[in-house]
Amino acid sequence: MSDNEIFILGSNKKHDVGRITRTIDEAVVLIERIFQSRISCGISVSREKIEDMPSLYEQALEALDYNLVTVEESYTYYNDIMPVQDVKEDWNTKVENIGKNITHYTEEELKSQVESLLAWLHRRQYSLNEYQVLILEISFSFSRFYKKYQITSDMEFAGTKKMAVKILSLSTGEELDHWLVNYCELIRSLIQKKQIDNNVILAEHARKIVEERFPDPDLSVETVCGELHVSSSYFSKIFKQETGGTFVNYLTGRRMEEAKKLLLQTDYKSQVIGNMVGYPEPNYFSYVFKKNCGMSPVKYRKQGEMRMKDKKVSIRIVFPFVMSVSIAVCIISCMFLFSHYFSGYFQRDTIEKVSKQKKTLSQDLEAEIENINELINSIYYQDIRTYDTATEMFQREMEQRMVRESEVLYSAAIYDAYGSSLWHSEKLPDRNKAEVKQEDWFQNAQKNIETIHYGEKKLVQPDKARYVYEISRYIEYVENGNMKSGVLLLEYYTDSIDEVLLHYKSQKSAYCYLLDTNRRLLYHPFEKEIVSGMYQEKTVKEAMACKNYKIEEQSGGKWLIERQQIGYTGWNVVLVNSMSSLDFESYNLHYVAWFTLLLVGVILIFLDILLFRSFTDPVYRLLQTMQEFGKGNYDIKAKEEGIGELKNLSAHFNIMADKLQEQMEEIRRNERERQQMEKKLLQSQINPHFLYNTLDSIIWMIRSEEYEGAGKMVSLLAKFSVSL
Repeated sequence: MSDNEIFILGSNKKHDVGRITRTIDEAVVLIERIFQSRISCGISVSREKIEDMPSLYEQALEALDYNLVTVEESYTYYNDIMPVQDVKEDWNTKVENIGKNITHYTEEELKSQVESLLAWLHRRQYSLNEYQVLILEISFSFSRFYKKYQITSDMEFAGTKKMAVKILSLSTGEELDHWLVNYCELIRSLIQKKQIDNNVILAEHARKIVEERFPDPDLSVETVCGELHVSSSYFSKIFKQETGGTFVNYLTGRRMEEAKKLLLQTDYKSQVIGNMVGYPEPNYFSYVFKKNCGMSPVKYRKQGEMRMKDKKVSIRIVFPFVMSVSIAVCIISCMFLFSHYFSGYFQRDTIEKVSKQKKTLSQDLEAEIENINELINSIYYQDIRTYDTATEMFQREMEQRMVRESEVLYSAAIYDAYGSSLWHSEKLPDRNKAEVKQEDWFQNAQKNIETIHYGEKKLVQPDKARYVYEISRYIEYVENGNMKSGVLLLEYYTDSIDEVLLHYKSQKSAYCYLLDTNRRLLYHPFEKEIVSGMYQEKTVKEAMACKNYKIEEQSGGKWLIERQQIGYTGWNVVLVNSMSSLDFESYNLHYVAWFTLLLVGVILIFLDILLFRSFTDPVYRLLQTMQEFGKGNYDIKAKEEGIGELKNLSAHFNIMADKLQEQMEEIRRNERERQQMEKKLLQSQINPHFLYNTLDSIIWMIRSEEYEGAGKMVSLLAKFSVSL
């Protein structure tokens, strides 16, 4: 079978050429897949007469010759290589042109070409059924480009049956045109994606070949292309596109990488290493290495040895440093954990202490309130309920009561249910009953008849800065023998309450204050500053909102706020403490713990350094001894120091050195004996001939009457015999 085969096909059908080319494409794919070879075809123009066969044959041969030159395609049309002539064009030619360049078109270019084809078809004025069949046939023609790349898809374009069903379901020419455009764009995108995937696989296979066979000096672009069944130009283009560099540079880089590793990790000569990485010629290896690495292989090895030496020396510093850092990190972590734990503990302890103070303070306040209640009840039951308010006896008893209680009571008054004054002390002015009825203390007393009401705080003696609390309660009294109801008002000095509150710390870091039912201040250690506007209490809202205690962030610090209601008075005592100023003794313990952990950390680091040096120093001294021994100083001995295996290592080295010296001495002794034996053997071979020649010379000298020379020779012969 020759390389070129001509098949002559005849048909009277108009579009059989398209079917023939599709068959050729399918055959090309199968032959390349099974036999790893390719075919080339030349196709002539079509004629109807048998007489045209010779010319058609020549056209096919000419097209085949052109195809053998341009191997990118499986076949070549004779019309494609001929100059443009005024011939009647059919859709097959246009489809072929689009198909050949489908991977080179941009999306816009492809759309323009397909639309041009459709415009050409529209001018032929096909019917709908004819146009459907025509679009279907054109789609089948395009599909060979799709199948050529062995692309699989689940879309409607993939299968012949699906494609036919879809096309025949379209009812307008516009829908058919839109479908064909989309079909061509899909083919283009799938082919390009397939090409990209193939390019990646191709580059990966090439890299794998380099990794496995880079020591082979015959490895080249041509050998790789031969194994991958691609042209060198196509392979070079794809490889550079995928890797960013040429194949030669990649191969050289891999060889240089392996060469550098061998230079640093082995004692092989550079020419041996060059042969191991694919450069059998030593000079060429040195040239390539210097070109790529900037220095010769020998210089690179020396620099590498220096770097390794530096690394070895630095281990004595790096390892203790790493261990010290590790210990420091552990110590710091423990310190933070300890701090977190004790911070919570200190906080709980502080809250507990303040709570105890709050409880004690509230108990003292309640005790003082109880004293006030007893005084009010005493006035009510012993004076008001005992005497008729209309009698002078009552007036006299009340005046005496005010005198007796003048230290705690500023004034007192009794009002009927309508606000009219029944009696009042001198210090309390007489007021209109309408005015009295509007007072809070009056209204509260009438609303809750069983409760003593504690009202506002007011200034009564400005010169002495003395304040009183308005205290009221519902009463029943006798007037002219009749039982009536009213209200008792007492103005009680605040001194006793203030004295109780003053026992608590009154610094700005720890203080307390008292609030009435309307959140008004009854007591505050910084009352003067508050009145002057120099200080503002910002914790009232937070104090009334908390049930027990609250930690609030204010003024750049944390504050502990605790509130306690005093009995049934409606008063609230609030304790405010700065968290940073509480429990200094506890914090001292915290600092002691920190200091202890730091001290432990420093000691551990110091011990770590000492322990490491106790291990490394003997090793380095043994290494120095071995280096001296390697230089020829065979009398040197390793100091047996260190612990455990280190001491045994030095001892075994000394034993090895002794044995090696003994073996070397034995070798020298054997060498001397061997030389002596050779000398004696030589002498044993030389002596008979030497004596014979010497004696013969002496005889001839005597015959020649050279007696003096003969005498010297006899003397020399005697000395030689003695030396033997």
